[in-house]
Amino acid sequence: MSGNNQGTSGQIAGAILVGGRSSRMGQPKHLLQVQGASLLELLVARFRRYFGEVLVVGSSADLSADLSADLNATLLQDCFPGRGPLAGIQAALAAARAGAVLAVGCDMPLAAPEMAGFLDAQGASADVVVPVYRGKPEPLHALYRRSCLPVMERVLSGPSWSILDCFPSLRVQEVPEEVLSRHYPSLERIFFNLNTPADYRRLSDALGRGLKLP
Repeated sequence: MSGNNQGTSGQIAGAILVGGRSSRMGQPKHLLQVQGASLLELLVARFRRYFGEVLVVGSSADLSADLSADLNATLLQDCFPGRGPLAGIQAALAAARAGAVLAVGCDMPLAAPEMAGFLDAQGASADVVVPVYRGKPEPLHALYRRSCLPVMERVLSGPSWSILDCFPSLRVQEVPEEVLSRHYPSLERIFFNLNTPADYRRLSDALGRGLKLP
């Protein structure tokens, strides 16, 4: 894949969000085994190629369950437990040494950490830079700056905790699919979402046929 990776080593941290109910999968997604390792281990290893700072964010239960001692990432507990992925992004931004994070859900096994620098360049004055794929924003594969924190904390203290609830109060730069696809032609792969056992079988079958993880 191509793209602008400049600046990711220090100005942007990588944040992997784990947890959630995983009700359709029936087990924690980040512990699913792929090519002899957990999804989380593989994502951390790939993020390490692009970021000097890698954060794994979840509840205390998510972070204590069978995680490798040598994961080579900073483990962070949500500051707003039980309030979904927005709480994970808030915790990552609050703790990161970098001024921005690329936040990715652990159920995107083919995510593109190398997209961070490209998104950063597309929205230099924005609080959030979010890819748009098939007409919808992808907030769990997006760049967030520390300037988002006051709005996120206000939303997390209210009755609804959706990431999208923050967007009206932030400077949001959407990156259209036609722009993304010129630099990242495999968007269907990048934004593949692992939700069900059938999705897991599809991924395992594709890897068995020779698909290589990025």
